[in-house]
Order: sequence, then structure tokens, then C-alpha cells
Amino acid sequence: MFFYKHLLKEKNLSLLRPSEKLRAYTPDSEYKDNTYGHSYCDVVLCDVKKLRNNSWTFLNTERENQIQAHTIFRYMPFMADGFIFYCPEVPCYRNKKIFLASKIAQKKFKGDISRFISLTHEQSQNFTRRDINIWPIAENHLESNHKNIKKPFIYQDYRQSIALKYLYEIERGIYRAVQFIINKF
Repeated sequence: MFFYKHLLKEKNLSLLRPSEKLRAYTPDSEYKDNTYGHSYCDVVLCDVKKLRNNSWTFLNTERENQIQAHTIFRYMPFMADGFIFYCPEVPCYRNKKIFLASKIAQKKFKGDISRFISLTHEQSQNFTRRDINIWPIAENHLESNHKNIKKPFIYQDYRQSIALKYLYEIERGIYRAVQFIINKF
């Protein structure tokens, strides 16, 4: 249901094969060789009866759910016609706090959130009728409401520049150290 990230294009092309019959992309190798990500995704359409029949319970973390799914089910096909995706360059919060690096990065948006322009009916029809070998790479099919959004898309605003990334890393390190001290005492 997701579009693919351009940054992971080569990985996806090497691990998945298009299936016109399913209108999906399926892992090319045996189940035991697949990564956990081929078994579970936080946003998923699922067969509730099948989950209940296998005593499925949602666990606390994405990783725990991936491992559980990997032990119960085969691989998960990925829909060829994505309809959701991450907004590019969104503010990066940690524990309800926005870091200085994100505040600086967000100045170019003047308080507006970056989002995608909805596809027109015609664009949507063309997208769902395209040859399955034309992969649903976000950058090839989606446009942002902000013309200065970088392509390939980045998903955390502080990654706009090396300086902001380093500032964020320093802030995150300080934040973690403070949290460690608070939790220790």
C-alpha cells in the first residue's frame, strides 16, 4: 500500500518480483531467507479471521510484530498501487519535543507542513493501469506542495543539510545523556 522510497529502489528491485496476477510485488526467495520486513508492516491490510485463527496479538514494537509474523506466516506481498506515503521533510520530534535542528529546517515552510498534492482522477487511473514493471517509486509519481522539497525525498527535516544533521545528532546525544541520568537517579 506504500509507494517505494527512491533510496531503497535498488534493494526492492533485487528482492521483489512483479506479479501481474496478484497486482503485487512478492519476495523472490524462500520464506526463511526473507527479512522480517517481508512479514509485517505497521500499516497493513489484513485478514482478521486468519490473524485470530493464529492467536495473533499486536506486540509493543514493530520489530516484535515482525518477528511474530515471520514465525507464523509466509512473506507478505506488497501492493503494486500504493496509496499512502510518508510526507517529506516533516519536523522530527522526540518525546513530544522538537529539536533546534528541526526548528531551523522548518523556517523555509513558514509553519506549513509539507504534503503531497493529490493525484487527479486521470492521474490516479493512469497510475493503477500502468504496467506492473513500472515500479511505484514515490519520486516518480508524487509531487509536494512545496517546490523546494528535495528529490529523492528525505523524511526527517534535519537531513536537509549536513550541518543540520550534525546539530541534530549533538542534540540527540545530549537528550539521551540527560534521560540516562534522570532514569539512573
